[in-house]
Amino acid sequence: MAQKNDYLAVGKEQGAAIAKYLIERITDGRLTPGTAVEVAASHVAKQAELMQAEGTSRDDMLVWIAALKSAVHDSISGSEKSR
Repeated sequence: MAQKNDYLAVGKEQGAAIAKYLIERITDGRLTPGTAVEVAASHVAKQAELMQAEGTSRDDMLVWIAALKSAVHDSISGSEKSR
């Protein structure tokens, strides 16, 4: 089983990647903000299901989700400031 720090790092990495993907798609008009939220939520739900199936503990999943959420927030906030 992975360490909490691994879930933290993976959550941050995945959150930054998701945010980058969504920001690019919104900026070039391929996604609306509403659709982007649906895409992100769907990805997170699927990943959480996979983690659960692999036996990841609820606490570790919460660490991952919190890190992912923080990274997405930070990336989107940074993107808005640069406009």
